Amino acid sequence: MKSRSAGAVTRQQRGVTLIEVLITIVVLSLGLMGFAALEVVAMKSDRTALYRSYGTMYAYDIIDCMRANRTAAMAGNYNLDFGTAASGGSIAGNDMGAWKSALAQDLPGGQGKVTVNGKGTAVIEITWREGIESNRTLTFATQTGL
Repeated sequence: MKSRSAGAVTRQQRGVTLIEVLITIVVLSLGLMGFAALEVVAMKSDRTALYRSYGTMYAYDIIDCMRANRTAAMAGNYNLDFGTAASGGSIAGNDMGAWKSALAQDLPGGQGKVTVNGKGTAVIEITWREGIESNRTLTFATQTGL
């Protein structure tokens, strides 16, 4: 019986290490692609959360402006529909112009609507596109008393 040295490789074992390395590379590549997909989803979710935070912030911003200028708000000077430009010259007009401009700048396709009824109830609606390429729009609406 012949003894084999520790470094000797039989014919059946040749290439086994290479196959193991190739399998390891494939498994590692799949894991990295999964991780990359997870990062993309996380970034989209972060962007959505940012836009919703902006919507909330701008709704409360215009509410604060209306509460500071309650007489004009009760008179309907802050009432403005989607797509309508604000007219400057008055405090209410300047507030609405700055608000509409900020919406358009910080939210993709951002627009706002303000409705104040005679009883002092204000309804603020803000819409924006979910993403730059997306046609899906989101609407944030809040109602408060002045």
